[in-house]
Amino acid sequence: MNRLPFHALAAVTSIGLALAASPAHALVTVHESDAASLKLGFLLQPQLHLMQHGTTEDGLGIDPYIRRARILMAGKVGENVHFFAETDNPNFGKNGDWTGKTFIQDAFVEFNLGKPLKIDVGMLLMPFAHHSFQSATSLLTMDYHGGMIKYSSGYIWRDAGVMLRGSVANDKLDYRLAITNGVENQLPTTMVDDGTGTMIETPMDNALNPSDLPRMMARVNFNVFDSEDGVGAGGFFYDGIYLKENENGKLISSKKVLSFGAAVDYQGNAVYDASGETNAWMGVAADAFWDLPMGDKKHSLNGQVDFFMYNMGDAHALNGMGVFGDLGYRIHRVQPLVSVEWFDYAEHDTMDWMTVMGGVNWWYMGHTANVKLQAGATRLGDSDQDFGFSAAVQSQLNF
Repeated sequence: MNRLPFHALAAVTSIGLALAASPAHALVTVHESDAASLKLGFLLQPQLHLMQHGTTEDGLGIDPYIRRARILMAGKVGENVHFFAETDNPNFGKNGDWTGKTFIQDAFVEFNLGKPLKIDVGMLLMPFAHHSFQSATSLLTMDYHGGMIKYSSGYIWRDAGVMLRGSVANDKLDYRLAITNGVENQLPTTMVDDGTGTMIETPMDNALNPSDLPRMMARVNFNVFDSEDGVGAGGFFYDGIYLKENENGKLISSKKVLSFGAAVDYQGNAVYDASGETNAWMGVAADAFWDLPMGDKKHSLNGQVDFFMYNMGDAHALNGMGVFGDLGYRIHRVQPLVSVEWFDYAEHDTMDWMTVMGGVNWWYMGHTANVKLQAGATRLGDSDQDFGFSAAVQSQLNF
């Protein structure tokens, strides 16, 4: 294995530290009155990835790019009507590809009817596992365990529709119920041999979801300590780690959380099985999440375990199950962590994978400005395959 290009890594780390030194604060108030408020923000996450076999079989690929660049807007009109919208341009410049586009990723209005019921309408992040509902600005690890999270439809884990959410039983129980567009009445095409060896595009025999029934996703969360539910965007998204500066300028935990959740994602006739027949899309998730402050809250134990299972009928390529776990211990602004993930496809053993990763976070200004470094190895397929090494560094500016 080649040695890491230290100078390249050091250069990007220096850029990250420079960004971290910016005097930024989350969301800048543009307008505020008793009746309404508007706040604007910006998120930038430059990354540098180092990958074994990235250029040649024995080489080490180097890939700097912009993981996320977002413009955020949040506010309220009156006390009980909130809104949130943001753009994104993910993976801009990754593998030298600068053709990415900027688009609307989240856009919803919230009607707050009290703790037991808030109604969110628009382009919504789907309430599946705890991890998939976390804000990208507050992840414990550098990025999502994205290979674990599979959806039948929508756009970058979002879908258009309505979500009912709230906190009941003295904040011990949170719920989220989404009714969204999902897969509409569609008649996709497939490539078929016309009998002469020529492949032609041919409509499938059966339409997907011909009755245009909605997609349903439900999540319930039991809280041992603090609830993660709240009003507006700050209560809509979960955090991967809860942080704030106290009056003495010390970084402390803002919540004490130990939660256990479960969710189901379902839509009838939304996918084809291996024989071309339509089947329901079914995804199930279960998770445990903890953010436990220690002593004076300047230390905390953080992490989660998430389990996923997917079943889309006979011999579907995405059938399978997986699990991942994160564990970190924050010592004021520095946090070492480890992470393991594993996924087993029911039909394709060569697609299975296992990843082991370690890293360290520097929460220089909490979620406003930080630097994350991680390194690990991934094995694809069966146990006879070698692990491929990778490392990455990311800076974040979020104000």
